[in-house]
Amino acid sequence: MSLATPTMPNLLWLMNVIADRPVDGHQFRLLNVLDAYNWEGWGPELDLFLPAERVICSLDRIIEWRIKR
Repeated sequence: MSLATPTMPNLLWLMNVIADRPVDGHQFRLLNVLDAYNWEGWGPELDLFLPAERVICSLDRIIEWRIKR
C-alpha cells in the first residue's frame, strides 16, 4: 500500500505536538502544523502547556489565514 501524495497545497496538513524537558527540568510543548505538499509550516505554538482549547484556537487561526490567501 502506498501513501497518496498531495498534488496541491491545502489537501493534506500534518500536525504534531512535541514535548521535551531540557536539563533545567522545565517541560515545554511545541505544536507544529505543516502542509504536506510543500512542507510549509504555519504558526508554531510554543509554551509550557498547550491545552486543547489553545490548539483548537491555533488551528482555527491557521484555517482562517489559509482561506484568505
